[in-house]
Amino acid sequence: GARGSHHVRCFVRRRLFVGALPGSSSTDDDPASSIDDLVTVPALKILMVSETLPARQLGGLAKHAVTLANTLIDEGHEVTILGLAGQDDDASRREMGFKGTVIGALALMPGWKEGLLGCFNPFKRLYFARQMARTIAAHAPGFDVVHYHGNLPILAAFVPDHINFVQTRHDQGIECLVHVRFKEGQVCTSTDAADCAAC
Repeated sequence: GARGSHHVRCFVRRRLFVGALPGSSSTDDDPASSIDDLVTVPALKILMVSETLPARQLGGLAKHAVTLANTLIDEGHEVTILGLAGQDDDASRREMGFKGTVIGALALMPGWKEGLLGCFNPFKRLYFARQMARTIAAHAPGFDVVHYHGNLPILAAFVPDHINFVQTRHDQGIECLVHVRFKEGQVCTSTDAADCAAC
């Protein structure tokens, strides 16, 4: 349904969220009586975006996105996945187990794991990020929020400002050859190209 056509009830931390939720109404008139409270919030139309979906075999990122999407649907929100074009077949549907609608419109990113090729090509990620941002902009109207799960952390830089865009960062590939920014048992903070070359 359209935004505001129905509401969902959820527990929130009063001191963090109540007052930040437009149209929310508390079941308790005394704001000091409890930290936890049950509030009513408008059901949202959410566009979940990932270039790892649909797929006949799901990795961790894809499983995370589908699990979150299904949970949001169970909570009363309307969730659509914007995923790869030409991949939404019966086998992929069974593997995903997604309860909502899938829009196949994203272009495939071939060979994005440059480590397999023995070279690092950050410019390719910029190209795909711009391309994906255009696709998101074309499909975002009518949705309350767009939530991206994927391998292009630079994507947010190209999404138009008027889109309510949220990103869960799963990959450091725009600046790290091994994609994790983790080295010798700890988070890597180096910006020295020689250090990167050593990986």
